[in-house]
Amino acid sequence: MTRDQDFKRLVRARMRETGENYTLARSHFENASRNPARNDAPHDEASADASADVRSSTAGATAHERAAAQQRRTIRPFFDAEGRRLLSIPTKRSTRMAVLLDLVRHFEPHREYTEAEVGAVLAPVHEDVAYLRRELVNVGYRTRSAGIYRLAERVPERDVRWAHEFPEWERLWLPAYLAGAGVNPG
Repeated sequence: MTRDQDFKRLVRARMRETGENYTLARSHFENASRNPARNDAPHDEASADASADVRSSTAGATAHERAAAQQRRTIRPFFDAEGRRLLSIPTKRSTRMAVLLDLVRHFEPHREYTEAEVGAVLAPVHEDVAYLRRELVNVGYRTRSAGIYRLAERVPERDVRWAHEFPEWERLWLPAYLAGAGVNPG
């Protein structure tokens, strides 16, 4: 256990900024003290994007910008480099909810889709279209009636016991998107 309160504050600040767990954030500072030349230099394009996300999540950013950056950080590991193809479906519920929220942008508000059309939209994203289609309905992002699918008309109400499993981005971005504003994430 660390006893130095200042060091703990630094580590916790890095955790808030990057989304890293305590051990990973602590190792950043320990590695930086051993090799100061490598302190925080991005090593590739993904690291540079992550650094940009961290900068946008700092004090000067709006709640909308911070939530958008958090959404990008959460889903990035599950998509290919172009952000188009879902490489794997997250097992952690809160991460899976963020991925499902991202899939909403593939559908137009106020438009009716047949099951085949939903499948055609989801097929380029992931091979298990049936699972994704069911999950989008189960979490309330889509409705289904008589084989016709639509995006929900408003953000689903969340039971207080499960609200923490859904990203802040849902509250900030989804209402405008469902209203037809066509505002895509990020």
